[in-house]
Amino acid sequence: MQKNLNYCSPFVRDNVMLLLTLCTVYFFYTFGFDGIFFFDDPATLDGLFHVKDWSSALFYIANGGAGPLGRPVALASFLMNASAYPDSAGPFLITNTWIHLINVLLLASIIRRLQKLCPDLFSGGYGFAPLAAGLWGILPILASTSMMVVQRMTSLSATFVLIGVWVYLWGRARQTQTWSVWLTIFGVGLCTVLAMLTKENGVLLPVFLVIIEWTLLTAKERNTPMWPRNYLQMAIVLPSVVLGLYMLWILPGSVHAYGNRAFSLSERLFTQPVILWDYLRLAFLPRPFALGPFHDDYRIYQASDWEAWLAGLAWLAVFVGALIWRRRYPVVAFAVLWYLAGHFIESSWIALELYFEHRNYLPLIGPVLALSWGFSRMPLSKALKYGLGGLYFCFLAFVLWQVTSIWGNRELELWARQHPASPRAVQTMAHSYVSAGRLNEAQMILDQALSLNPALSSVAMQGLRLRCMRGDAEGVASHLAMMRTALANSHFSYLALFSLDAIRKLHEQGACPFLRTEDLQQISEQLLANPKFSRARTQAALWLLQARLFLYDQQNDLAIERLQKAFHRSPDQEVLILLYTQLLQQGRNADARELLHLAIDKAPKNPILRQQWIAVVEQLKS
Repeated sequence: MQKNLNYCSPFVRDNVMLLLTLCTVYFFYTFGFDGIFFFDDPATLDGLFHVKDWSSALFYIANGGAGPLGRPVALASFLMNASAYPDSAGPFLITNTWIHLINVLLLASIIRRLQKLCPDLFSGGYGFAPLAAGLWGILPILASTSMMVVQRMTSLSATFVLIGVWVYLWGRARQTQTWSVWLTIFGVGLCTVLAMLTKENGVLLPVFLVIIEWTLLTAKERNTPMWPRNYLQMAIVLPSVVLGLYMLWILPGSVHAYGNRAFSLSERLFTQPVILWDYLRLAFLPRPFALGPFHDDYRIYQASDWEAWLAGLAWLAVFVGALIWRRRYPVVAFAVLWYLAGHFIESSWIALELYFEHRNYLPLIGPVLALSWGFSRMPLSKALKYGLGGLYFCFLAFVLWQVTSIWGNRELELWARQHPASPRAVQTMAHSYVSAGRLNEAQMILDQALSLNPALSSVAMQGLRLRCMRGDAEGVASHLAMMRTALANSHFSYLALFSLDAIRKLHEQGACPFLRTEDLQQISEQLLANPKFSRARTQAALWLLQARLFLYDQQNDLAIERLQKAFHRSPDQEVLILLYTQLLQQGRNADARELLHLAIDKAPKNPILRQQWIAVVEQLKS
């Protein structure tokens, strides 16, 4: 009886500590629950407007455009909070926070399994797992993952990755049993697929498992039969090799993907090493005003910048050192390799934006575990360790409270002041001013941003739209003159397209009488001539806008011509319906029938989208 009591007591204390940690994290996240929807949210969530039944819900889930795989699992999760959109972001943020808490629980369970598998490495006792997981959970840099609604894609994908790690460690402890090995392989494979269908970088799960196996688990002597373990290792090594080869295969073509970015491939490769060090600095020595949603003004480094070379060489040294001394310092090697692997996709040569805090969500697990391990091994008294650890935890909690309070109190003006060259910060602040009826202040902040960087196409469009709303005839004329010289080399932005279409609607409603149809046509032509606006969907959207303008001026033949170009460039249901209707109205029945035959050939390969597409075609036929 006494033996059982001694065994249970630390276990109970461990779980009480974990529960207190989860309550603490949740408490500080509640200060952000009054947050708002941000720039990337509408593109993903607007489809919720059309969800009325199971059929429309399936169409929403299957019609995602946030990534190559559509991210249907993440979209399905947004249905839970669909009734709150677009009135309140609060229910979405609460769900995001619960997902984060589940991930903290999973991480604590994973660390416990590592303690059992590698007792010589992780001898921190029962309190080690909840404290290490709690340290990760309370990092202020991770707040943006939960405080930005659409970044549920990141945290939910991480959930499946962490479940996959747990399943692997479970099977790794039972590798003498053949059925356990095959069950583990199936579980890891399923988690990888689910993680990828939530966000594509879930494909890194096998890579993470290889790193665990190669650094932490090799430190343990293994007296087990070989064939189940070989099958288990093959199941994680082969996908990792395939991913590495795929990334190398797409490297040459990545150069062409930078046409709509404000930086080149080489500039990205010189900038990312600096960013990776910045992430670590802000993760463990955070400053509340340095954290937030707006980082599109981050400095772009080039080959002539010594900071970029220093950062790159430092990472090379750290990486090589981790490979060489992985047996002597396995936890440190694990931290380095895990962190770099976690950034392998989003911080390498793929033409993504430079800087986002949420990219650290999984990668920081490695450094957190190493920091916790190193602190637990310091030759200090237990009281001093608890004191220092408690002070650092309180410091992180205080910064997290400041960060989430900024999100919850919608301190847009603070973010705009901190990032005056950030188009997103400026535009979000301007939108807030417009909603409050402070049009002059909104115009001032947009003009200031445009004076700093005339190539900001989205800011230029919003400036023109606001001048129309204010009835500023002279301002519209001068703004159009400026745009004629700037748009040909301006930066790509989807918001520029949305704003231009909003200006078209104002024009057709007569709300901007001093803006001519020819002016809008000229703007669209300038964007079409800009190489940064050369993507298929972008050009199709511009041709659709031109077609609507021609229809407004009753130039139906020119409208049909633009619609045909848009449909051939990027087939779309809206374009299909509008083009078919116009052909019938012009008496071009044979062309209309030919269009429907062509539409069948251009039906999407996705079975759900294909079914919806064919249903539209059949409806048009009838």
